[in-house]
Amino acid sequence: VLGVCVQEDASFFRPILEGLLEELLAGCPSTNTPSFTILDAYVGGGYGVADENLWRMILQAARASGLVLDPWYTAKAFSALVDRARLDMEAGFTQVFLHTGGGFALFAREDLASHLAGEPPSSPEPQ
Repeated sequence: VLGVCVQEDASFFRPILEGLLEELLAGCPSTNTPSFTILDAYVGGGYGVADENLWRMILQAARASGLVLDPWYTAKAFSALVDRARLDMEAGFTQVFLHTGGGFALFAREDLASHLAGEPPSSPEPQ
């Protein structure tokens, strides 16, 4: 399992995830604890802040496949997946992108949603 931070760093989230896993696995017969990796290289400028490269990827995903990504969560996670595929770090493994939503948040921000049809904004700030 690969997690991607959109704010904070891996050291912040590791104890939270370890606690959740402990609760989830309590009473399960298996003694194997699942492994997970947390990437914090995709936080960028912080929560909801997308640089020009991230906006390009958001636009490319929307135009090429109809995949709606937001600059708060899903674009950063998808960017990590694309980078790992490019680097062939997981050769022989099937990669699955679990898109849990977030696109609807774009509709609350007309200034950001309008950029899906045009050029990326120079510096979007969350409201």
